[in-house]
Amino acid sequence: MKSQLILITTTIFLSLLLTSCSNSSNDLIPSETSQPHKTTEVELSPTVAPTQTIDIKKTEAPVSEMVETNDAETVLKKYLDAFISKKFDELEPLLYPDHFQITAKELVQRIKENDFKNSVEYSEYMITSITDYDDTHKLAKLLVKPSSGSAALEDSVGLVLSNNEWKVDLSLIVNTETSDVAVNSENKEITVTKVSKTTKLNGYEFNVEYRNNLKKNRIVVGWMNKSLAVLNTDKAQMTEQLGKANVGPQSNGSFLITFNLAEKVSDQSLTITGMREADSDNLPIPGKETFDVTIPLK
Repeated sequence: MKSQLILITTTIFLSLLLTSCSNSSNDLIPSETSQPHKTTEVELSPTVAPTQTIDIKKTEAPVSEMVETNDAETVLKKYLDAFISKKFDELEPLLYPDHFQITAKELVQRIKENDFKNSVEYSEYMITSITDYDDTHKLAKLLVKPSSGSAALEDSVGLVLSNNEWKVDLSLIVNTETSDVAVNSENKEITVTKVSKTTKLNGYEFNVEYRNNLKKNRIVVGWMNKSLAVLNTDKAQMTEQLGKANVGPQSNGSFLITFNLAEKVSDQSLTITGMREADSDNLPIPGKETFDVTIPLK
């Protein structure tokens, strides 16, 4: 696919307004408290007048990694062109809203509300690649440039084949699976009761639910930033830092883990390290060692 630079007027790029969908049926569109979508700054040439074309210098991906997707690319461009010109009524037939568990009309309304609420303006975008994930999903990567400043933001948008038509999927979700499990740690401190796995075009999200089996002590995660989530895959081992969390005795807790991956992998097991017993003030109990929990995913 030949990359194309398109000069645009004032806009707010949508995928920066809507982050990925939670695997909870109650979280249809991320709220203001949701974690922000991660972006990477890429240096561009200096800003020029609106009538000029900006030369975004980048390294072309090898031909073997690029996928010719004329139909999907056309749909994506129609979506972007309609959004940047604020022709919101044209977005509805281009969107795939299923993973947000709302209708396309409702999703367009959320887009309009976010556009009104967020006043960031962008001057141009470039589709840098569209690659296959499988027969019905593609991942598009883009650069978007703010109207002020010279730093571009790198972002991703999903495309899904639905009823023989390509649609724009802002959730990046491929599928969501929920499994009831009964995984105990060696010392029986906790029981993992449920694991929800969301497979995305750019990684995985796991929501792990567990019960504290202790009668007196609390369980803390993330003490001194020493708790990790380790994802073992068929290609490599991925590690993410866990945030702070705690749960009282004989109570239930959960934590959400996100792994952003550069390539498609097959997950095999998930290990939570550095969990501890703590007192009522969430301070680790002296003499109590940390413990790990490994959750098989196959």
